[in-house]
Amino acid sequence: MDETGETMGRAPAPLRVGVCILYLGDARALDVTLRSLDCLQVHADRVVVVEQPFGRREGGPSARHVTTEWISVEPPLNPRSAGLARLDDCDLVVFVREGVAFGPTAIGAERARFASSPDLRAALLTSRLVMGLDEFLGGDGEDPYETLRQRGAITESYAPRYFTPCMLTVATKREPIGTFESFASRSEWASARLFLDSMRAPAIEAASDAFGLIANDPDRRDTELHGREAYEALSQFGEAYPPYQSLARSDMRRLAFQQIAGVLRLSRPKVRLRFLRGFVEGHRRDAAVRRRMARDISDLA
Repeated sequence: MDETGETMGRAPAPLRVGVCILYLGDARALDVTLRSLDCLQVHADRVVVVEQPFGRREGGPSARHVTTEWISVEPPLNPRSAGLARLDDCDLVVFVREGVAFGPTAIGAERARFASSPDLRAALLTSRLVMGLDEFLGGDGEDPYETLRQRGAITESYAPRYFTPCMLTVATKREPIGTFESFASRSEWASARLFLDSMRAPAIEAASDAFGLIANDPDRRDTELHGREAYEALSQFGEAYPPYQSLARSDMRRLAFQQIAGVLRLSRPKVRLRFLRGFVEGHRRDAAVRRRMARDISDLA
């Protein structure tokens, strides 16, 4: 058989998969994600951790795993853009936040999805499977996802998108490729959704049980700051993108209701109350800015 015949008969090489972990400074949650990657049936070809300046909450020093690549970024560069650039030798790049626990088939399923759909450009998967980081660390589970599957909980139907566990997979070698907005917010769903909107190409958004989240939401390291950040991120999201304004307002209500319900259930009540205090402070600041703007406009008129 000639060289052309051999090439035609040869199976295509499997898609190379890179994983980009968005790191906000919680080394324990990062360790959960890296441990779950070790338990995969089909492993990623590369893993990159991107340290984000948006995570201003107090935390310990970065857990520098010697087998993992690291990037540090500063505004206005979006950390996801930095991850795409670093993993440009991969066919697929999977974006997750620290604390995401991959199921054993998660990476293999994404590789199969894109291999069978050559027109697909991106896939945004969301999960409702969650577990508190403190609860997880209090056990003896070696496989984070298996522990999550057995002892985790399904979030309420009214759960806000702000805390929704997300996994965004991007086909980097297929045009067109979308763009990430500058000055990224902490809301993974909003950033991923806007990326899909920018592509104007075949993409999907779907629920999945192939992964989940093991993290402390709200973040207990500086909970009031986290609450203020949450309000600001949702407010700015709605203002910058009018088609999502009603959704952002709905997410604000859901976020407040979820925390109030947690207080009434005595689920980390002090943490939730501090988060709500910061959330209300974010609203107060936003209202003050709007009043000043209205006054300035009135004076100019």
